[in-house]
Amino acid sequence: PPSLRRPARARCRDTMSAEERAAAAEALAEQMSARLAALEATVGLSNDSGSSEGGAAAGAAAVGGEAAAALLEENAALKERCGKLEYRVNILLRSLEAAEAQLRAARGVRAEDVGVAVDA
Repeated sequence: PPSLRRPARARCRDTMSAEERAAAAEALAEQMSARLAALEATVGLSNDSGSSEGGAAAGAAAVGGEAAAALLEENAALKERCGKLEYRVNILLRSLEAAEAQLRAARGVRAEDVGVAVDA
């Protein structure tokens, strides 16, 4: 019912907060990727090598013992966190697109009029 709808201003604030959350999540994902690359460089791994598991074993042998194990464990945790953050960013982007589509529909603006690709 129309009486239960939130005012347009509230929807705009939600859209802005979704944009801000998406930007924050993207920034955090970039930071985690940079930290992961730095850890891989420290251990002697590279993303260009064929298998990260084989490279991890070679890096562990070069660094040695407990330090290598701790670095490999942190590396695995960072990869997992980075993947989760990328997933969250994608969800936020989809929800932002949906909110924008709802705003356009409420205003009577077609996606073709603003240059947005329309899914068939």
